[in-house]
Amino acid sequence: MKKLINAPEQVVEQMLAGLLLAHPTLHQIGRQLAIANGNLKRKVWLVSGGGSGHEPLDVGYVGDGLLDAAILGPVFTPPSVESIVATMKVLGPKRPYLFIVKNFASDMRHFTLAREQLVAEGYQIGLVSVADDQSVDPDTLTARHRGVAGTVLMIKLLGAAADAGMALADLQTLATEVNHQLVTLGVALSSTEAPGQKKPAFDLGAAEIAYGIGIHGEPGYRSEPMVSSELLARELVNKLTQINDWPEKAPMAVMINGLGGLPLMDQFVFTHDAVELIRLHGFDMQFVKTGTLLTSYSMQGVSLTLLGLTEQWRHWLGKPVGGFAWGNG
Repeated sequence: MKKLINAPEQVVEQMLAGLLLAHPTLHQIGRQLAIANGNLKRKVWLVSGGGSGHEPLDVGYVGDGLLDAAILGPVFTPPSVESIVATMKVLGPKRPYLFIVKNFASDMRHFTLAREQLVAEGYQIGLVSVADDQSVDPDTLTARHRGVAGTVLMIKLLGAAADAGMALADLQTLATEVNHQLVTLGVALSSTEAPGQKKPAFDLGAAEIAYGIGIHGEPGYRSEPMVSSELLARELVNKLTQINDWPEKAPMAVMINGLGGLPLMDQFVFTHDAVELIRLHGFDMQFVKTGTLLTSYSMQGVSLTLLGLTEQWRHWLGKPVGGFAWGNG
């Protein structure tokens, strides 16, 4: 696969340099691979982060109404404990913080250890995880509960709540409530090949798709011949709507996410098919979001996220925000 980069070992630093040129309202936090919003007025600051290669996550969601800061790691690798601690020390202990972490073992370990060290030094920091992935482990058939595209909706809701002045403990409670209503399942039409790699992360035939893939190129739980958008939507909608005991006419948000290489035309075709099927299941579709919102670098694929809504959450999802990746349309 062709890649428009210079040297794989410099790709994150050079990406960050270009991003700051393109979005001058953001600024680098000290010398760290981390960025912050230039307009920081909240009582509690929201900080996310993880491995690079998922752009526009996390950097595209730093801005008014969303994240206050994001900490970057190498491609598909979370930032080190040392990097997280150093970034937070530049920001200082003047206010409470909330870490928003995708539920992967290494991400959780690094942010948890960094939080423990900082709390011991007088910082007030909470931590919440995002665990929306409903893919199953093919060996145990148990849900993996990784943090995937639903992270975008979690950031949007927590951002609106933080803007409303919600305290740290209440933000953590809100995140737990959102996790209970948030489910995602993804499908790959092709594998991903990260900078520095010379072959795909997993094997997938030219006429095959893989269900339940991970955003770091982890293999899915089942591969089968390629099907139409309508049949793929039927598979994902049927699985996701059976997970929660949502009542008939339950208010619902849906997010269709391109995983890096899927054209917008295909995304909108799939949006039509998925939303029509969700409506046939009897749900009240109140919010629809489509776009390339969280990627697995170059993967051609799509994920479908459902979120059971409250009236307050629906209002928060509709509020205009900064952050170049969300879009206000």
